[in-house]
Amino acid sequence: MRRQFIMISAILILGLLVISIFWTPILWAFILIGPLFLMGLNDILQKKANDQEKFPFGG
Repeated sequence: MRRQFIMISAILILGLLVISIFWTPILWAFILIGPLFLMGLNDILQKKANDQEKFPFGG
């Protein structure tokens, strides 16, 4: 799953950068893509599952 996230993110970011060479308004897409990428990266780099801390009765 991590590998898929990294591959899809890399392809999407590189694709947007290549398209931005020809059509600069596409850079506005990073307003949507950037935070999603950072949230996914934060999830990947998390050391342990926090389900028990967030949901002590259901985790």
